[in-house]
Amino acid sequence: MPARLTKSPEHFLELEIIGYEFPSIVGDRYDANWLMIRITVVADGRSWTASHASLLTWEVHELAEWLRGVAERASDCSLDISFIEPRLAFEREQVEDMTKFSALLNYELRPPELRGSDDFDDVIIEFTPTPEELRRFADRLESGMQRFPIRTVQDG
Repeated sequence: MPARLTKSPEHFLELEIIGYEFPSIVGDRYDANWLMIRITVVADGRSWTASHASLLTWEVHELAEWLRGVAERASDCSLDISFIEPRLAFEREQVEDMTKFSALLNYELRPPELRGSDDFDDVIIEFTPTPEELRRFADRLESGMQRFPIRTVQDG
């Protein structure tokens, strides 16, 4: 089941881990751990789905921990999180009792009409999730990782 953030039925982001990019590679720490993700977005009158190897296995765990830190308003939680591949990032801003939360999508994760264009601006999808919604998003990400654990590489 995909992890989902929802603002309304017409405004949501789903993120699903669909597999290793290189299922048969086991000897390279990075290539063995790239994950194919699929996003589905409905926002601002547009909808699209995209897939790309945008996260490493350990980055999914880092994202889940960051989301829990945002939910708990941890003082040591950074304002944003990004990854080796610059296709996906998240930002947060605390406004009184509310957390403004943004997903930043770039390159292959943008709407089809923007892929391949000379415009490299992020597409920003904004939410105001509750702490429980952020924890549920984190839990679903980690649940999706059960089939795709971090693959370790033995020194040869």
